[in-house]
Amino acid sequence: MEEMKGLYDVSEDLVRNIRCASQLITESGALDAPFRKRTLGALGAMKNPRAKDVLAKLRQRGVIDGELIKTYGELRNKMAHGAHDPDADIQDFFNQTNTVLVLFYQLVFLLMGYVGSYTDYGEYGYPTKEFSGKLA
Repeated sequence: MEEMKGLYDVSEDLVRNIRCASQLITESGALDAPFRKRTLGALGAMKNPRAKDVLAKLRQRGVIDGELIKTYGELRNKMAHGAHDPDADIQDFFNQTNTVLVLFYQLVFLLMGYVGSYTDYGEYGYPTKEFSGKLA
């Protein structure tokens, strides 16, 4: 996120709304101090782009495949929110993690400026593909 934060700017409208909400929460006598502190922390985090925002920008620029980002979102949500399915298909889980690994590699490629062939571990048979994305 640190390396790509310049790709996505939080809108002035959002910043203005965060300031307004923060003031309302700070001044509220109906909310106890621990809740106000936690809520203000969450609002403060909204001033920074989310990984999802940066990935969407990269998809819009055509440098990262939208299917990789979609799989990341699905897997991330399951893992972050502790979804547990005792009947889950372990092969599907492995396929998703391999696809997210390819997304990670492509993000590293962008940061390094690498253009060239790579092994796509997210696809059966692990074919060799070409990466041509560029940040600038």
